[in-house]
Amino acid sequence: MKLFCFYEQPPECGTSFIALFSDGSGADLFLRADNGDYHNANNDINPPDSHWFADSGYLWFAVLPDDFRLFFEEQAKNEN
Repeated sequence: MKLFCFYEQPPECGTSFIALFSDGSGADLFLRADNGDYHNANNDINPPDSHWFADSGYLWFAVLPDDFRLFFEEQAKNEN
């Protein structure tokens, strides 16, 4: 799995990714929607832009496979 740096490039639109803390203490799942909005796995944190990640202690991210879906994405799909 290749790691990318938030300072160098943001995740592409339409991708799910793991954001890793710079100190190695943990990671969280996020989605960058097709419209460019960011959402965390619980859909209760919506970072305004890619700078938020670095300001919040995340430095690296790894893109997840295209078929990976966060829970709220599947939930919304099933409601339609």
